[in-house]
Amino acid sequence: MVGAAAESIVLDVRDALVARLQLMKTTVPKDLTDWRIKRILDGIEGIITSKKGEIPKALFERFDANWPAVTHQIRTVRNDAGHPINVEPVVPDEVHGSLLIFPQLASLASALKDWIGRTSF
Repeated sequence: MVGAAAESIVLDVRDALVARLQLMKTTVPKDLTDWRIKRILDGIEGIITSKKGEIPKALFERFDANWPAVTHQIRTVRNDAGHPINVEPVVPDEVHGSLLIFPQLASLASALKDWIGRTSF
């Protein structure tokens, strides 16, 4: 459930980026229209990183330090639960870790969407 909620948050950020890019008549990168969450994450990271000089420093530092790590950790646990590659079950500590970092992802995504809504591409 945490993995699905995290993906929904990622898709919300993606949707905000796509809407803003379209509003500014800017080409939307292919990764943002892909169906695979990994490609979408790469697309978001590429755009935000390219705007490093325009994004508030504190927000970029939060993004740079947390976005890749948090999304990867939650995605990995979700993949292990939904598409196991061995017979070992997902352990409670991994699930607990996802639950602990999920609020950070939600908070960061909200701040990113606020910034996206105010910036020009």
